Amino acid sequence: MTLRIKIILYALFFSACAASGGGNNESSTARYDENLITEVEIITNNAINAYDLIHNLRPHWLRSRGRRSIKFPQTSYPVVYVNENRYGDISSLSSIGKQNITEIRHLDAADATTFLGSNHAGGAILITIFY
Repeated sequence: MTLRIKIILYALFFSACAASGGGNNESSTARYDENLITEVEIITNNAINAYDLIHNLRPHWLRSRGRRSIKFPQTSYPVVYVNENRYGDISSLSSIGKQNITEIRHLDAADATTFLGSNHAGGAILITIFY
């Protein structure tokens, strides 16, 4: 390869690296995650239980995803998990006090089925609490 081609290739390589931004910038602002309720959001909200928190902050998590199929006309709602253990249906959220919750995460139907197994047509709500 000639010297001129090498110089051009190096220049293209370094200009591409410079244009990419150089990686992760810790000082940049945190991104909003629609599928996560953080501890800061939990503390600053005036709700008294998990159901009220979700209703106030992400009400679309509580809506039905529609019918499962033509054979099964029942509507599908998310299944609730607390510390990775199945806890119940949407109504069980009212029995979980907000004072111990550190995080609430929503999984859509595909992710819930992948990570938690079948029967999650409405998705899942994962609650992390501390004792």
